[in-house]
Amino acid sequence: MRKWHRQIMTVFIFTLTYWVISGLIMALYDATDRTQVWAIEGGGPGARVTDFAMNAQAIPAPNALQAGIDAARVAVGGMAIASVDLRQVGTATRLQFADASGARTRMRRFYADTTAPMSDRVADGDSGAPPPPNVTLRNTIKKWHRGNILGIPGQLVGLTTGLALIGLAVTGVLTYLQLWQPRRRAHKGALFWSGRESLWRRLHRWVAIVAAVFVLNIAVSGVILAVGEIQLNLFLVHHIGTPPYPRPTPMPAVSSGPLTGDLRAMLDTSYRAAQAAAPGAAIAALTLINRDGLVKGLVTLAGANPRVLAFDATSGAPVADWATTGTQAGNGYYADWHQVLKRFHRGDIIGHFAGRYFDLLAGLALLYLVISAGVLYFEPRR
Repeated sequence: MRKWHRQIMTVFIFTLTYWVISGLIMALYDATDRTQVWAIEGGGPGARVTDFAMNAQAIPAPNALQAGIDAARVAVGGMAIASVDLRQVGTATRLQFADASGARTRMRRFYADTTAPMSDRVADGDSGAPPPPNVTLRNTIKKWHRGNILGIPGQLVGLTTGLALIGLAVTGVLTYLQLWQPRRRAHKGALFWSGRESLWRRLHRWVAIVAAVFVLNIAVSGVILAVGEIQLNLFLVHHIGTPPYPRPTPMPAVSSGPLTGDLRAMLDTSYRAAQAAAPGAAIAALTLINRDGLVKGLVTLAGANPRVLAFDATSGAPVADWATTGTQAGNGYYADWHQVLKRFHRGDIIGHFAGRYFDLLAGLALLYLVISAGVLYFEPRR
């Protein structure tokens, strides 16, 4: 077991050092940034794809926009429309058409009431103001930490490093137990002990046993998140597979093919079905997509706890869809399972700030273990 532990560390010591240092910088950044401005920009605890709906204005009924919707449909001509999205952006009602490629350059955006073209910046709710410097810095560090800066190859290296860290945590604990069990049988079962050994080796063992659970949490949650990032990259960039969680709101909804039928009628049917299902609820967005061989109307209800309802856009009957699952809260981009896992990875699952300090301590412990492992490797080699 000790041999496996040493060999894994020897192979991955440089990539582990890279990921530990970049992760530690992020942990230090988050633990000292009491304003948490980056969370407002996206990716905060419990973030969901339709969180804009918490403060969104209700959209007008599609029938009230009949002339604008029909004129916009004529304006896009022969475009193979895969999704239609109707929502408020500030005080304007945005009507967006997207084709099955999902390419931003192929989207057509209109003011739904006047059918005038809407600029991409207005359509995405971009005020034009640059993000705060600390948000920009954090996002840059995050790209390096996740390996996204190098695309899929970088993500694969990160995934492999995470698997190596799991191996190190498991073999390290088993090695510790191999050393501790004979001592316990000799009635010397203290968890911490010293012997004729270097201070590096003693501290390495003590720090490792204290931090083992935290290191294993970082490794396992990081590996699962890395798999999700690779899946998302394959889907968005190479159009392979399906997304592991919903895509960011500025992007078109994932649709399996072009829409057919009267788009305005289907928007109105979905709108009225949502009014019947949730009387009095404000409707923040309405999306038509082709999924599971069916044209669906996804209706986002606004309020303190936004949620999505799905209907057959032709009949108005309720249908199942993965966009309807989970509770939506917080600010940001992603589905609950992804955000909950990120909270485990960051440590703030036990408290927004208390967990961050645990995460920081775990990162410092892991950095020490990497450094001391390098020292211990050269001790017997000398």
